[in-house]
Amino acid sequence: MIDKCCSSQLRRKVFPRGTNLTLDNLQEIARAVDTVDSQMKIMESENSIVVTECESHQ
Repeated sequence: MIDKCCSSQLRRKVFPRGTNLTLDNLQEIARAVDTVDSQMKIMESENSIVVTECESHQ
């Protein structure tokens, strides 16, 4: 299932499950990884704005 997967993060999460992995499990893990990636991008962009604002006020 993970042979053609583009996300190394998803492969790392799924690989230890071996043959016990179902398609439903894979989809659930993939959604969680995608949600975390989206949230991290938002947090990183917010941090960038705060740092820029702090630097401009000095």
